[in-house]
Amino acid sequence: MKITPDVIQLESLEELNGFVADLELNGQFQFAQPVLDNSENVLIREGIVVKPAMLQRLESMAGQYKPHFQVSVTKELLLAIRARLAPAFFDQLRGPRAEFVRCLFEYTRHNYRNYVKNAIRDPRLLLAVYRLSRERPEFFAHAATLAMLSLGILLQTNARRRMIHIKAFQAGLTADFGLAESDEWRSPAGDVDAQRKRAQRSIKNLAGFELGPEIIQAIQNHPIDIRSPQISSVQFGAAPDAAPDVNFFDDPASDGDAPVESPGPHADFDAVSAEILTECLRLARFIDDTARQISDLGHFAEELVYMTAYNAARGYFHTDFIAPLLRVFQEYESGARRLMKVAEIEQRCKHPPSAWAYPKPRAAQILCRDHRDECPWIVRGWDIHVISPHDAYGWIGVDLPAGNYSKCQLNEELEKLPPPAGAQAASEAGASNKNSA
Repeated sequence: MKITPDVIQLESLEELNGFVADLELNGQFQFAQPVLDNSENVLIREGIVVKPAMLQRLESMAGQYKPHFQVSVTKELLLAIRARLAPAFFDQLRGPRAEFVRCLFEYTRHNYRNYVKNAIRDPRLLLAVYRLSRERPEFFAHAATLAMLSLGILLQTNARRRMIHIKAFQAGLTADFGLAESDEWRSPAGDVDAQRKRAQRSIKNLAGFELGPEIIQAIQNHPIDIRSPQISSVQFGAAPDAAPDVNFFDDPASDGDAPVESPGPHADFDAVSAEILTECLRLARFIDDTARQISDLGHFAEELVYMTAYNAARGYFHTDFIAPLLRVFQEYESGARRLMKVAEIEQRCKHPPSAWAYPKPRAAQILCRDHRDECPWIVRGWDIHVISPHDAYGWIGVDLPAGNYSKCQLNEELEKLPPPAGAQAASEAGASNKNSA
């Protein structure tokens, strides 16, 4: 299959029949060029509706014609493609790993199905997404999940900006478009510089689509800098990454001609919408990256809620998004709010970010991760022995290696909090206190 904004080209009758069946196109499409037999006689004219009987005739004439079919991109064809794609987005709400995102849509009063359908009205975007769904279904599922997450998160808020829900979906959908030709999307980007390069590659490949400038800015600014958790807009000064462009269309002149700075025609920039979309996409990205690393499906949503709340309290995500999420997951709210208090205690550290609540999410101790023995808050004579290393995924920052760590006086503040929700924290700690005197 080859796609341009005007024509979808298919090189065999089998491929054409599959295309027609996939979109349920019986009597709803036409060819841009005539279908010719081997003697250059016209079998099916261009511009007429292709009936099922015509395809059956081609079936009986195998080898007697040129299997070169150019299907016109008409209004009717675009409607059929959109009708086919919309349910594919809703399919991302199924399965054990979709528990978190599914809950975001279960009780909403918004007609989110219309948001999704309207988000893919742009013919070029619609064709590009359809091609991804056919040729790179795993990447499509990833992009669709990020889109549904971004929309679902925004649905929990009272954001009232023009087309903000449609833009949130489009931001999630296109945020990784620059990675469609590789497997990079399968793993988190790593440090902020790597994230920025990925984002810039996607922005470069979004030229020509009718996307608002707020979406482009959200993609540009949403990478998370673990060194600076304050919510702020990131300014890009580096040149775009030199990786090859993604070809959504097979017409060389149809891609990459429009400047990155002008992705949408006559689009007025809304700074408030851009900020909302940035924070929404940042949170959606974190949830998506973290979800793919959680192995315990029995506590899938619970872990995501805890990790999100904890990192929001540390300043990585806008807290206005968190309270609505906790209302959705009320059964985990007490544990999540406790973790937010834990994060606040950690941030009182005299040598940040040395104070580390352990183990997460049901912390029972505060230890000194960086061995700041000169700190007056070190508790002498009591060490915490960490048996196995703790990965930092989900808890934005560095890993905690196995070893001995000094106890911190902030542990007294931790002891004032309600006990960890739903567990015997001491038995889960994987740690033991020992008198080192």
